[in-house]
Parts: sequence; structure tokens; C-alpha cells
Amino acid sequence: MFKKLIMLAFALALAACGNSVGSSYLGKWVRVDNAAATLVITKNGDNYLIEDVEPNPLTKQPSTAKVSAVLKDGILEMQTAFGAAGLTYIKATDTLTFPGGDESNEYKRIK
Repeated sequence: MFKKLIMLAFALALAACGNSVGSSYLGKWVRVDNAAATLVITKNGDNYLIEDVEPNPLTKQPSTAKVSAVLKDGILEMQTAFGAAGLTYIKATDTLTFPGGDESNEYKRIK
């Protein structure tokens, strides 16, 4: 019986550790070069929901898009019109980054 309790505790500890990578993405983020651009990342069942708010270049009014994402190999991956894009969490700086064009694609956590 004691062995079963230890095995159960070990399994629960492993399950909790497996979720910690994904929890690093959760929260509100602001783009480093544009404070009006934010991301809010929440857990949505087995997936994640990314709410992207950016000013519309023509109207200057906030424009909101919601995108579903999945965690694959430690990277939060979402499908875009241009294919798959991945958000990478950088633990040392507590920032998010993803590949893009000529603009900054680095976000810092809002605390």
C-alpha cells in the first residue's frame, strides 16, 4: 500500500511539472516597441487562447483577434493565414518572442 501511495505521489508530481512549461505563457503581455499592442494568453481546455489587441494602422482604434494555440515541444504554436507560427517563452528575460517581418515581435510580461 505504501508503495502505491509513493507511486501516486510521484505520478502527480510529474504531471504538475509537465504543465509548468505551458503556464509560463499565461498572463498579459505588452509589445516592447508599442505599449498599445498586447497579448492575453489563457488556458482553454487542452489548448490556449491568445487574444491579440493592436491598434489598427488606419483608424488607430484597437483591433482584437482571438486565436487558438497548442503547446508543442515547449513552443506555443498557432495557425495563421501564412501557416504555423510559434511563440517562444524566454525564461531569462521573462519575455515572449516570435518570428516576423521588420517589426519587433518581443513582448514583456505585465506584472
